[in-house]
Amino acid sequence: MSPAGFFILGLLANVSGTFLSSVMFFRLPMIPMLLSLSAASLSGGLGGLIAFRIIKAINKQGDANEK
Repeated sequence: MSPAGFFILGLLANVSGTFLSSVMFFRLPMIPMLLSLSAASLSGGLGGLIAFRIIKAINKQGDANEK
């Protein structure tokens, strides 16, 4: 999977969780919810990129152990 795929999946995971908790528990008005979703999308996307780098390092290490 490409880095963009990890970015999008991380973004979707964070945004969906933030949206559900904002609606269910906090009942935020529209503007604070949009700000919260924006922050969630940024942190989720960056987390997806970090996950990509970790997976890449693990796969690289596994390839080195097979040789």
